Order: sequence, then structure tokens, then C-alpha cells
Amino acid sequence: MNEQPYRQNPLLRLSYSLIAPLYDWAIERPMREARRVSLAALP
Repeated sequence: MNEQPYRQNPLLRLSYSLIAPLYDWAIERPMREARRVSLAALP
């Protein structure tokens, strides 16, 4: 069984390479406050 099919598929790898930075950019700002609260709760 192939556990990582994206490694075999160049088109899928390309889409991950293009989408991941956009996703990170879009999610980073809304998650900033949640991350701050979470880190503040650590001992």
C-alpha cells in the first residue's frame, strides 16, 4: 500500500507547493490570537 501518493504524482506535488503558502498566509493572521492565548496558558 502506498502511504504517500503525492510523492508519485508531480501535478499533486505542484498543487501542494502552490496552495500551501496561500493557505499559510490566509490562516496565519486569524490564528495569531489563538496561538498567543495557547502559549500564554503553558506553564
